[in-house]
Amino acid sequence: LVSDRAQKTPASKETVARVAEAAYQAGVMVRVSGANIILSPPLIIEQQHIDQVFGILGRVLQELG
Repeated sequence: LVSDRAQKTPASKETVARVAEAAYQAGVMVRVSGANIILSPPLIIEQQHIDQVFGILGRVLQELG
């Protein structure tokens, strides 16, 4: 995640933590490393679950962005 797209400035730890918490509250568990959101899906994930995860993450990023 970045706080400034043009400068590619990494997002703050607080911002990344807010995204991770909001995603968790919406039903998606993610890990963070610095300004990175890390996904660790099971090897047998189905398309409907992928769509659900990215739908929730997209919504969270829009709401918090």
